[in-house]
Amino acid sequence: MCYWLDEASKSKGREPNEGFVPRIQEPYDDNYYQILQQGLGVKAGRERTLRIRAWWRHNDYFRHNLEVLSMPRLYSDEMKSLAQSSLDQWNAETAFSGQSRENLVALMGLLDETNDTDLLMKAEALRELGEFEQALQLLDRTISADYAEMTHLLRKLCEAKDWCVHSRRLMQRAEYE
Repeated sequence: MCYWLDEASKSKGREPNEGFVPRIQEPYDDNYYQILQQGLGVKAGRERTLRIRAWWRHNDYFRHNLEVLSMPRLYSDEMKSLAQSSLDQWNAETAFSGQSRENLVALMGLLDETNDTDLLMKAEALRELGEFEQALQLLDRTISADYAEMTHLLRKLCEAKDWCVHSRRLMQRAEYE
């Protein structure tokens, strides 16, 4: 079942014997793609939000493996080895293929390049797709000083031809300064 939390009716609570209440959880990226294919996001005027959420959920896979590798003391050698071998099989073409690539391309068409936030989001999407030159061209546009740090980090990743998903904490390490 799919619905928006802000449209759900509020419950007054439940009595102890009323039975099981299902837990609400965020969909996986595949679920988002199904919702988009069914046109539910377009009908609700929320296609942009759904496409962003699908992108983020797709990236969660990479973030988890990078987190394992970035905090070696917290994870076993076996877990680190699994995370590394999992990441080693990916590149910009395989990490974003099929529905994930289609989603990013469709999302980029919905972004407003006159809005700095959207412009950065589009540059990030292009970088993750391996389109480094196009991403750099967007980053060359005048962007508010409020986004200087992120623009700098994205530029460094593009120059390094680094398509991989990074957490902000990892991006701020010295190698990207």
